[in-house]
Amino acid sequence: MMLRHSLEERAIQLVRDYQSDLPMVTGNGGQLNQVWTILMENAIDAMDIGGRLLLRARRNDTWVEVEIVDDGSGIARDIRGHIFEPFFTTKDVGSGTGLSLSVAKRCVETHQGHIEVRSRPGRTAMCVRLPMALEGGAKPNGMN
Repeated sequence: MMLRHSLEERAIQLVRDYQSDLPMVTGNGGQLNQVWTILMENAIDAMDIGGRLLLRARRNDTWVEVEIVDDGSGIARDIRGHIFEPFFTTKDVGSGTGLSLSVAKRCVETHQGHIEVRSRPGRTAMCVRLPMALEGGAKPNGMN
């Protein structure tokens, strides 16, 4: 909802592909919403007019895996190892702080999850894995 204007303004097609019987994850909804917003904003920024943004959610073993996939130019191999570092940015001065991906990574790790990027020209996938909630709503070790 928050990104609808950006999607429409750039004529980006949003495709949702969610597994029908996804298990629950335990976490702070506001923090996880911030993660999805950051990843989607970055994907939108990377795409040309008329691009395609795929949101995919699947169960993978004991994880719920969420992928945000864009068809933008990709992330150069030589900078991929730096994109989650605080203050690292490829944007022009004044256009970004370089904090959003480090914030997203910290939020995911706070939820005992993992985030990784897979990129090549024409396809970048940000993959977030979060542990499934345990039976009866119990939280994974270390979660409050």
